[in-house]
Formats: sequence, C-alpha cells, structure tokens
Amino acid sequence: YVVNECDSFKGMEGSGAVRAFRITKTQGQLDLLPLNSKASMGSSPCHVVHHSSLPYLFITNYGGGNVIAYRICSNGAIGEVSCIHRFEGKGPDAGRQEGSHPHHT
Repeated sequence: YVVNECDSFKGMEGSGAVRAFRITKTQGQLDLLPLNSKASMGSSPCHVVHHSSLPYLFITNYGGGNVIAYRICSNGAIGEVSCIHRFEGKGPDAGRQEGSHPHHT
C-alpha cells in the first residue's frame, strides 16, 4: 500500500490517494500488480499502515488534519471507508500551526 501525496484525485479537490498493489514473483523477479486506488479523503497524505491481524488500512492526511480507515478486501484491494477522524486544535506558532497536521498513525 502506498499514498500519493497530491491535493487532487480523480477530480476530488483536497484529496490525495492511496493505492493497493500485489507483489508477484515471476522468473525470480518481483513485480507490482496494481489492484486499485481510492481517495485519501484529505490533502497531502503522508502515511499508510496495515496491521497484519486487522482487515483495515489507516491513512494519515497531513494537510487534511485527519485519519481515515478503509476495509481491506479478501484479495488485498482497498474496500469501503470504515471511519474518518478529523483532529481539531492549533499549535502555539500561529504562522505555521493554524490547524492539526498529523504525521502518522
């Protein structure tokens, strides 16, 4: 799983993307087979994590100030949104901390 740190995905302004791949091995060489892509539901996604015992993928959006959870399908593709959590608050430096900027989950 990878995030695409962009601010627009398939016409959705203010959203980056997350992509799923399957790793295959043919003739001793590893290849990435794209499975699907979904909107990260926030700008500047910077982190993606999957815990091996949970069927969820968590994406952190630095610019969007949120974390989103997607279900993972049985074939490894990204499924439906499970939840979105938006962080509130400001930092002490008003010039660069106008809102929440999470870095990882």
